[in-house]
Parts: sequence; structure tokens; C-alpha cells
Amino acid sequence: MYRKKHFDLPLRVVNDRQPNVAFYGDKVVATDSFRLIEIKADGEPHEPVLYPARLLKAIRLGEKDTIHESQFGIIPIEEHFPKYEELQKTWEKIEYFEFSVNGDYLAEFVSRIGKLSKYKKVVISIPKVWATDEAERKAHPLVIKSVDGTATGYIMPMEK
Repeated sequence: MYRKKHFDLPLRVVNDRQPNVAFYGDKVVATDSFRLIEIKADGEPHEPVLYPARLLKAIRLGEKDTIHESQFGIIPIEEHFPKYEELQKTWEKIEYFEFSVNGDYLAEFVSRIGKLSKYKKVVISIPKVWATDEAERKAHPLVIKSVDGTATGYIMPMEK
């Protein structure tokens, strides 16, 4: 069963390529070629069923409403969804720095700095010291800069 969160996806048309959403029963995976989001669902796993994201926008659900794929009223498309699981396996081998930050706050902040940039692009810098010293993570901010240098912002890590 799927909920509102499975349809409210941050996707956009990129290079004339329409974003698609794959329903796997136990998860929903969506991509617009440059971003991919996977959201767990309450269902039995099955082969992915693919829908164009633009058609799914017509499905309106309340916060507590649920819907099954058979109730979508949309014909699935006959395309192959990217084999993202293979990419995930390679990504899992990479060591990442982790930090906690309010998602809304980060999105608002990055968006604002991007708007100040001529190219709407930002660079996110994570201090190397974060990799070696847990205590130092609390003292050093995440740095967000516009690519053209017109704006710089700093976000301190949040306590868990």
C-alpha cells in the first residue's frame, strides 16, 4: 500500500527526459536522471511497475490515506527502470562523512545560496577533520558556496 509520501516526489524534466517512478510493492523508487530517491512502502515485493511521474501527480491522497497500484487508474509504461541497486552496491563501498542537519533548513539554505549564484550551483564542503575526530565534527561547519563565489553559508552540525 502506498501513501501520500510516495507521490510527493522532487522530480523535474531533465534534457527532455520525463522522470519515472517504479513501484516495487515494498518500496517506491523515482529518478529524473540526476537524482534518485527510494522510499519504503508497506507491501509485498514484486517486479517493478513503471509509471511516468507526471501522470502520478493526478493521484491525490490525504496524510492517512492509502492506495494500491490497482487503484491508480493509470496504465504502466513499458520501459526498463535503471538498475540502481548495482550502483548502490558500489556507493556502499565508499566511505562517507555523516552529519545531521534539519532537511527543511538545509534545503532552504542551499536554495537561497543557489539563487544568489550566477549559475544556480553550489559547492558543499565537508571538513576533512570530520573523518578522524568525533569531537571536531561538532566544532566545524558544513560550508556551502555558490560556484561563482557570490555567496557563502555555514551550517553547524546538529546534535542527534
